[in-house]
Amino acid sequence: MNLFGIIVTYFICFFSIMGTFLTFPYISRKNISFGISIPENLYYSSEIRNVRKKYTQRGLAFGFIILIFAIIISVVLNNQYSPDSAILAVIPAVFILLFSLMVLYLNAYKEMKIIKSNSSWKDQSKEVIVIDTDFRKGKLMASPLWFVSYLLIIMVTLGLGIYFYDSAPQKIPMNFDFNGNVTNYVDKSIRVFLLPVFVQLMMLVVFIFSYWMIGKSKQQIDASNPEVSKEQNRMFRLRWSQFILFTGFIIMILFMILQLTSIGVLKNLQIVTLFAIGIPLIIVVAAIVLSVKTGQSGNRIHVYTNKTGEKMPIIRDDDKYWKFGTFYFNPQDPSLFIEKRFGIGWTMNFGRPLSWIIFIGLMLFIAGFGIFTSIYMK
Repeated sequence: MNLFGIIVTYFICFFSIMGTFLTFPYISRKNISFGISIPENLYYSSEIRNVRKKYTQRGLAFGFIILIFAIIISVVLNNQYSPDSAILAVIPAVFILLFSLMVLYLNAYKEMKIIKSNSSWKDQSKEVIVIDTDFRKGKLMASPLWFVSYLLIIMVTLGLGIYFYDSAPQKIPMNFDFNGNVTNYVDKSIRVFLLPVFVQLMMLVVFIFSYWMIGKSKQQIDASNPEVSKEQNRMFRLRWSQFILFTGFIIMILFMILQLTSIGVLKNLQIVTLFAIGIPLIIVVAAIVLSVKTGQSGNRIHVYTNKTGEKMPIIRDDDKYWKFGTFYFNPQDPSLFIEKRFGIGWTMNFGRPLSWIIFIGLMLFIAGFGIFTSIYMK
């Protein structure tokens, strides 16, 4: 990869990460601030708004400083050594950025704990839990039959590899730079044509698990306006399940395109490079847009407005179960999955042994596939 491609990679990675993490405080539920439960009517108070402002400003400052230093390091490595060495700074820079944002989040979390401990919110608000027994009877999720299309694409990918194997070139392109130039070839073998299929199967498992987690996650309804909250939460699950299905579908298409490249049917490598960069970028942009439009638990979806003027209570003050406002640990809660407090999506209830089994199993599955792939391609 040339220096221009490396710099483009920096900007894509940094702006994707910063754009995601720095918008989280503004699209989370208004009764949660940096993992701490608050009265919803205080979300726009100057004290809490100042915590969000400092987090955003510091995140932007740290992000741009790290980005500038990382680019300078890559330029130096490129000039003194080679373009291959220049890319070595990308991964450390991304980890440093993620670590910096994590530190900033923890600092904001501690600020919110202090603000809450010095306040009288608990005395002025009431705790209410609302459960709708008919909630899951409505349309919560996109149809799982869409996964059938994944299987069809996998079968086509496998069929293409088998059908065109004899006519495929002896050297198979594996890596490309931003200009579509091949940077690495491997010898033709049946394992090369099976690799995209194996990756597709792994992704199928991951997307089915993500879809299942959305459907099984704990119901959370705002007690101050249950009808609105219920509809927002329903639409939130529906839209994200649609996003999961859409993301999985275009990733399956991407690996089918890579198979067409391997067998020599698709010879314009610039188009392949465009797909390889464009599809992940589309997914990231779509995720950010969806997050901003829906908010956590669908709180940014306009259904109708509660005009009673009543004071918004704290729905449930269960901060003690949220470690650092991020990790949910409640052995008494039968739910395996629950909505995140910081960010968009769902997390696990680590107080349940089954959650640990699922989490460790998923990590072993992903790590095992990575090890299998590295050994398989030798």
